[in-house]
Amino acid sequence: MTDERPKLTELGRDEILERVFDKNGGFLYVALTNSAGNRSVIDDSSNSLVGVDFWSHKIHAGKFYQTSAVDLSMSINDTLVLAFKTPAGENQAHLAIDFVTNGDAHLDLIEGGDWDVETGSLMPIRNRLTIGADPSDLLEAAGQAGFDATGNLILNPDNLTGGTILDTQYTFTPIPKGEGGDMAQREWVLQPDTQYAVRVTSDVNNNKCQLKLNWYEHVNIN
Repeated sequence: MTDERPKLTELGRDEILERVFDKNGGFLYVALTNSAGNRSVIDDSSNSLVGVDFWSHKIHAGKFYQTSAVDLSMSINDTLVLAFKTPAGENQAHLAIDFVTNGDAHLDLIEGGDWDVETGSLMPIRNRLTIGADPSDLLEAAGQAGFDATGNLILNPDNLTGGTILDTQYTFTPIPKGEGGDMAQREWVLQPDTQYAVRVTSDVNNNKCQLKLNWYEHVNIN
């Protein structure tokens, strides 16, 4: 419940600072509310704003997406690939990659590569906000005459060639190993109207791999 006592501070005609309590009278936080009803939470001890990181914000805004692929039987030099094209325009994809293997492998992020059109299979794009979520703008071409936004990426297209390898990551035995960590350290802001592929190559026999692409879509205003 909101404290019924007089407001602590009047910051101006459009801003009010108030203490907020739970139903048992226990103090929760200090909140700053403007005339539009927008509320910011402030830590009472440090006077610092309280919030979520931008990736979490994008999840709750319905603009955070994920596609996952698995191969449970990889021989040496076998590959697991997810490919797509970014749309033209200002809506940029901010990508982070997770993968885990039980043997030595390496991952390449490839910009501007080519592959045979209408090859591979479709892997669904999942919105991390499962209620009333917006579709992704990323494009795929499997089974299509051209690139279209169908809510899928391409799994294992034929004859992936060319392009620029932007990043290479490695996993090593003897224990199952994955690449992950802080999103900001792994984030890639992708070029518009450009083909991308994420390729995992097994460096040993009897390997397994799970590959996940995580991204949000955002129009920069700077």
